[in-house]
Amino acid sequence: MSEPNLIVYRYICPYCTAGDMGPSTGRCLHCTGTGLTNDVRGIPADELVEAPVPPGVMRTPCPDCAFRPGSPELEDGGRCFPDDGPFWCHHGTARGYGDSNVPYGSWRPPGYTRDIPLGELLCAGWWAQQTGRALPTEPFRDTQRPREDPQMPTPLPHDPYITAVVDALTAAGLEPSTAETRDSEENRFDPDSGTELDALLVWDGDAAGLNTDLHEDGIVLLWEHPAEQWQWAPRKRHGELEHEPDFLPRLGRWSDPAAVVGVVRALLAGEPGPEGYAPYWHEADAVQRAVDAWAAAETTG
Repeated sequence: MSEPNLIVYRYICPYCTAGDMGPSTGRCLHCTGTGLTNDVRGIPADELVEAPVPPGVMRTPCPDCAFRPGSPELEDGGRCFPDDGPFWCHHGTARGYGDSNVPYGSWRPPGYTRDIPLGELLCAGWWAQQTGRALPTEPFRDTQRPREDPQMPTPLPHDPYITAVVDALTAAGLEPSTAETRDSEENRFDPDSGTELDALLVWDGDAAGLNTDLHEDGIVLLWEHPAEQWQWAPRKRHGELEHEPDFLPRLGRWSDPAAVVGVVRALLAGEPGPEGYAPYWHEADAVQRAVDAWAAAETTG
């Protein structure tokens, strides 16, 4: 009985179009008609086209991705990583005995020594490693660690505002399932600066006020600096987004938390949001100065 054979294609075949070399040849002789290949010997690097990341892979590495520097898996020498099969993201799995990650469904083909999870997404860090893409460089962060843990990182300059927003949401009965502030090395708006501040508020499929007919798996609200407006997107089953976040023109960077509550309530219900531009948060000036100081230090540092 044959053993499992792991193949992850990195490139679009440079000799054909979707596996077809044209009328005179037909099925591509290089990739056997798959349109994908790992054999690109002799092809200039600037002519290579990477194969797209398929939908079964997480969009981005999780904050506690096993392939981030400092992760328990890497600190242990990567002994838990399979050498003959894929590595799945643990987010979205059930929790079993000893805090183990248990898939909701699995399949074990004949001759295979491990169960294959069904419905789970592959780890973005593992896919990057397999396809030669850049591995995440931002350090591992334990998302299960309580916020009051004294080992938590130094408070970030936008924490007071996000805390005020979360407090207002909680008081209105719309507390996020999770809320976190971060300083990320990946600035989507100014790649040359290399850093940004952001905050991610998540409402899962059990959130109060959620219209599950429209957003079965919840929504996310995103705050990013230096973006001028809040953003949002619906979620899919495993936490990835259905599409890139959309800007919320009503909510400026420092909109009053009460206005954020009104917009979130409408997003959860799938209803039109309040009209007009949200009022400015009265404590924003001090937080903006702290953010400016942080940005200046990051630039000069």
